[in-house]
Amino acid sequence: MATLDPILGWFSFLLISVVVLIAPWLFGAWEAWWFWPFVVCIFAAAFLSALRLVTGGHMRSVAGPTRTRIVFLLGAVCLPFIIYASVRFLQAEVFMDAERSFLLFLTPMMLAGMIIIGFTRSQNELLYGLVIADLFLLGCYGLLNHHLTGSAKVMWVTSDFVQYAGRATGSYFCPDHFSGIMELLFCLGLGLVLKGRNRSTAGQNLLTDLASRLLAAPLLMVAVAGVAISQSRGGGITIVVCVLAALVLAIGHLPAWLRWTLRIGAILALVGAISVFWQSDNSYAKRFRTYFAWEEIQERPREEAAQVIGDRLKTTARYNMYSAAYRAWETEPWYGVGPGMHQHLWYHLAASPDGDRETGQWPSRPNASRRSYEVHSDWLQLLEEYGVVGLLLFLLMSVTVFTVLLVAVVKSRFHYAAVGAALAAVAIAFHSLGDFNMQIPATVWMFVAILAISIAGQVRSS
Repeated sequence: MATLDPILGWFSFLLISVVVLIAPWLFGAWEAWWFWPFVVCIFAAAFLSALRLVTGGHMRSVAGPTRTRIVFLLGAVCLPFIIYASVRFLQAEVFMDAERSFLLFLTPMMLAGMIIIGFTRSQNELLYGLVIADLFLLGCYGLLNHHLTGSAKVMWVTSDFVQYAGRATGSYFCPDHFSGIMELLFCLGLGLVLKGRNRSTAGQNLLTDLASRLLAAPLLMVAVAGVAISQSRGGGITIVVCVLAALVLAIGHLPAWLRWTLRIGAILALVGAISVFWQSDNSYAKRFRTYFAWEEIQERPREEAAQVIGDRLKTTARYNMYSAAYRAWETEPWYGVGPGMHQHLWYHLAASPDGDRETGQWPSRPNASRRSYEVHSDWLQLLEEYGVVGLLLFLLMSVTVFTVLLVAVVKSRFHYAAVGAALAAVAIAFHSLGDFNMQIPATVWMFVAILAISIAGQVRSS
């Protein structure tokens, strides 16, 4: 059994690595034909992990009684949500869409569990390095592909999404989702720059420490360039939010004078950069100004300008989707309309509620020419499909995981991964307010792997 366990462990590592590293290259595993092979890999890795548990291998030797409590705490907050989600899945009216929705919650939890209690520290360090390299290569591909083809091709496929002309999509079909994966790279780059030190690394070679920080420079440049050429408004705002979060969360170990100098200097630099960007004439800045009707409100009174902006936002696709999702949620507020049901209720609730069949009053926003498969807000879609109960259970799980990450940052455990993971959580949580990155399987698996590697640093000692 002693010789079998390492073999099972490395096969499990290989399968999980294939999922985390390869899925983003296959269109984010978004298409049905690419989603299922990776799900099979996750379940195969779970089977091998179960064998390791049965045979008494490495997975049964979680380090230290104090740190074992972290595993039980995470299990205690994750289990209620996944049980609730499974019940709602079994009650769903459209089985296949509900199944996919449920698996987008189940498979990341399985993946995280195997990483946290199944991988050795060296395996986690290896996977973390591979994740950084993979994200960097994804960014380089996105930049090169946009330069050569204008992102008209996505890998070997010619894209049909002409509405994204001029915007980089990388290996995804949507530039906003390419931006989402680049935000993870940005967070990991910041983690390398802002990492603290713990006892095990206090005497490390200064040249090695400096080299790891210098490594962050190309990562950050590629990440920012990727977000910029994707022209994702949410991505650009998320980058700013991540910088602000880093100033709050990740520099507490520095002397007070240096900490506040960095904070004030960074905020002033951000304000200056945003001002220059807003006044610039590039297409990315124009996307922001057009969205908020900036040219139309320049010489209008404040109240009238607010009315113009409000009217402009009501014509956007996102407002229409949010409005429909909210009205769908109102029909089943506690338990939701069911997993994967947003797209099926769209045509029933897509039109604005100001129409009247009896009088022949046509809705001001019919929304009959477009189909909404996702709400374009992960949080709102969670509320719509799983209700208040599901949202509260998910928030309990999310807040607990983020708290564990913050403890890792403060105590500098697994220091090079903790800061990046905490910032990645901020990025995903914030951007998910206005997009559906968490509906993209590859992004979910990559994100959860980053979180799990950091948490594993607190749980395992070997």
